[in-house]
Amino acid sequence: MILDNVSAARSASLSRGSNLAVEPYQSERVSFPAHLNHFQDLWACLELSLTEMGLGEKHRWRWYITVLELVNNAISHGSISDPSREIVVSWAVIEGQLELRVKDEGNGPPDRFTRSPRLPDDLTEQRGRGLYIVHNFSDSWEHWRSESGYCCVVRKRLAASLQAELSKHAAPFESFGLSVSKLSAFYQLAAAILHQDAPGTFVEKGIEHLVGCLHARPKRVFVILSERLHCELSDAFDGHTYLRSIADAPEVVLQVLRGGRGVDWADGCCHPIVANEMNLGCLLVEVGKEGGLSMTESGQTRVFADLFGIAIDHYRLRKECHHDEQFRRETEFATRIQRELLHPRELPPSPYWEIVHRSAAHSMVAGDFQESCYDREGNLIMVIIDVMGKGATAAIFALMFRTALHSRLQSDFDLEEFLESFNNTLHDWLGGDTRFITRSIVKVDAARTTLEVINAGHCPALLLSGGELVCQQHATGPPLGIFADCHYVSERRELYSVDTILIVSDDVFEWFEGENVWGWENFVDFAKATLPFGYDTFWNSFQERINRSVEDRTSLDDQTLLWWNRSALAPETSSTI
Repeated sequence: MILDNVSAARSASLSRGSNLAVEPYQSERVSFPAHLNHFQDLWACLELSLTEMGLGEKHRWRWYITVLELVNNAISHGSISDPSREIVVSWAVIEGQLELRVKDEGNGPPDRFTRSPRLPDDLTEQRGRGLYIVHNFSDSWEHWRSESGYCCVVRKRLAASLQAELSKHAAPFESFGLSVSKLSAFYQLAAAILHQDAPGTFVEKGIEHLVGCLHARPKRVFVILSERLHCELSDAFDGHTYLRSIADAPEVVLQVLRGGRGVDWADGCCHPIVANEMNLGCLLVEVGKEGGLSMTESGQTRVFADLFGIAIDHYRLRKECHHDEQFRRETEFATRIQRELLHPRELPPSPYWEIVHRSAAHSMVAGDFQESCYDREGNLIMVIIDVMGKGATAAIFALMFRTALHSRLQSDFDLEEFLESFNNTLHDWLGGDTRFITRSIVKVDAARTTLEVINAGHCPALLLSGGELVCQQHATGPPLGIFADCHYVSERRELYSVDTILIVSDDVFEWFEGENVWGWENFVDFAKATLPFGYDTFWNSFQERINRSVEDRTSLDDQTLLWWNRSALAPETSSTI
């Protein structure tokens, strides 16, 4: 069977603001400039074909990863990221197989990547994993070079008997399924802000993603802007049916607009859309009485409302600023994400311990993030991460991690399984990109008898007792996102043997004293000498130490610390404490 040409409906949907050229061909054929911005338009066309073939969502997702890897290779290797070059993707069903072809004008990947693709032995190797994914997914694949360029062909049987095999191969890509849709939503929404989508279109996309995260299709989803903003931005929201005026809004909307605080009820919620300390409007979601709305779904709605606020306010700023100030605006956007969505939430005081978060950012947007929270069993979770780079990209990836973490806290929370699942998901999304996240996480059980520490490529966590070093918890695996299918091992200790835990970012000790880096060993000795006198003494002495050695503090990078100390006055509930 040969697939028909692209349908009129699909052509119309792709033509709206798209640079794709969909041409008549005996199979479906799409051409586009060599830039990853056009991938989602390509996927919209291919996904419709896969749906018409009867492939379910999990199998379409596996094709998504495969096509993304091939297009990434065509852009980076074949086209050298030159958008003046063209990439052509075509597909057809031939004798029960789906055949996909990706052609570019270059020479393709280096031979060492195409000969028996496998995962690289060197954990620091940044490439060579994409074709391993393609090789393991496909029934057959071939490639060749010619005068006109490079072509890669992937074939996969579509027979019903193959469903079990498809599920087996898809298993690594279904890890962390609960959070993938949320991570995808935030990634795409953040990209939409940076690509300066009009707020009306951005909010419409956001509502589509939000609806996809809910367990049941909502009865109604409305956005109501404040009266002043409704007039100011009426052109940006023209034609969008989700927008409602205050005159048509129910009483709960007026309550949220007046008070600036969200309201939850059995089958719905309404959360304010806030940015820059201004109440811009609110987001209302009702799912009907069947099943109700969970606390997790209400929390997701609140985060979407926050993103809508950032997007709307970002649009207002963009209208006021000149084009050459774009970099400053994007930095401000990332700063808002960090300030409004990534700041550590203060936990209620505990008689058993004290927790201090400290971050001295030396740029507008840091790449570090820290968090302390409880899971549903009452276990204390403390985490610090360091995202490669700074700015909007770092803020987006930190937000993705925080969303994944809090989604998992609503279910059974296993540190090793969570870390491995998130690593696989992040690796798939990065698609061979060189960005990564280091992370150290500590779990103190609700019974206050044991602690568990796990480290993914981060600098060591210090565990001390009475100023003496109990251990340095070194990394048990590489940073997140670099390498798929990694295993991370946690270490468990009796809590009575530890009274202080200190986790820091590497910039705390990687600063220059004269011509030499101060270094980790000096920092450990300093911490052992000052921490027994309390955190304030340690922090103030540390800042004085830097001031004596560093003339220009603007040369310093971000310094982030998370400190936990067991209270000497804690109630006696166990013979070990």
